[in-house]
Amino acid sequence: MKIKDVVKTTALLLSKEKLYMALLGENGIDSTDNETLALADVMTRLANLVITELATSYILMKKSEKVNFTGGALNYSSLSETPIKILGVYDLNGNSYTFTVHPDRLTAPTNSAVIEYAYVPANYDLDSVIGYTESDVSLRTLALGLAAECCIVEGRFDEAVMWHKRYEESVEKICCPKNATVKERRFI
Repeated sequence: MKIKDVVKTTALLLSKEKLYMALLGENGIDSTDNETLALADVMTRLANLVITELATSYILMKKSEKVNFTGGALNYSSLSETPIKILGVYDLNGNSYTFTVHPDRLTAPTNSAVIEYAYVPANYDLDSVIGYTESDVSLRTLALGLAAECCIVEGRFDEAVMWHKRYEESVEKICCPKNATVKERRFI
């Protein structure tokens, strides 16, 4: 899923026909249409805001990466993304290592491992692929969040409240555990 898909879906939700049609075309946005370019730029920045909030607060963006430790330590700067939480350190067979998290590095009793971590997403541009897949967070969920942010920026507060409520409900469906029934108990 790309930022372009989120912006295009949001443009459809908010009836921004000109932007929607420009993103629907294969050539992209006409570089001479300053109004549509500006709107696409603002929506891209707001989409980054929504994705970062979601990734750091509700639904973690996860990544696994094979890395080499130097003297049992790994500097976070050597990872491809900026980690916010180390989820696990594993050998190549999937067995976990004990590890210690420090402010600037990670230590584990190994020279090579696979690290699973949650990370802060980079700022995406319009054609960037998002770190979420459709099974992690749906396109609709991101579009609802972006619609709420766009309405706030445009001063359409009543509409923003409506979109934000829909966004919250969609995120809640992903985050909250499903209800389960407990087997009936009997005392003899």
